This record gives sequence, C-alpha cells and structure tokens, in this order.
Amino acid sequence: MANDISLYRNDSNIIRCTVYDETGKVFSLHEATVKFSVRETEDGTALLVKITGNGIAFHNEVGGVLDITIDANDTADMSDDYVYDIEVTKFSEVYTVVKGKFTVMKDVSHN
Repeated sequence: MANDISLYRNDSNIIRCTVYDETGKVFSLHEATVKFSVRETEDGTALLVKITGNGIAFHNEVGGVLDITIDANDTADMSDDYVYDIEVTKFSEVYTVVKGKFTVMKDVSHN
C-alpha cells in the first residue's frame, strides 16, 4: 500500500496511521513495535527515524491505530522529496505496512 505524506519544513505534525493485515482486517499492535524511517532513497542513509516510545505512540493499540510525532526540528534541514516506510514487528515477524513519498515543502515563515 502506498500513501504519500506532505508537510511544511519546521512545522510540528502528528501522522495518524491505522494498520491493516493483508485481508483488510485491523492489525492489533498489542505486543508489537513500530519503526518509521525517512530516507533520500530506499537504500540511502536514514534522515529521520521514529520508534515505539520515541516518537511513535499507540492511539488505539488493539484497533491498530498509531501516532507518529514529527517535531518542528525534525525537518529543519529538509526540503525535497524523500521516501518513507513504516515497519511493524510482532512475535519476530516483520511487516512493511506502508511506504510512499515523504515531501517536505519550504514555507515563507522559516526561510
């Protein structure tokens, strides 16, 4: 599944995501860990990483809903198109649940 994210540089954001399994059923995040990564390219160096307990919180653990907090300073040096994905690990199984383009746009107030 692909979902693109666009946000302004130096802005605080919360990205809410609901995780589903391959059948379209909500995936419980109970006993799971989650990792959100942004890179220039899929094989490039990570520019932004959030993990469970450090930028990722479960909004509804059993309902598969998580919040990724992007702090204003996380994007201070970014202004381009990047790639991201979200990986869920549960019981030693790793799933890439979403990936797409991560666009950081310049804004007038933070030149």
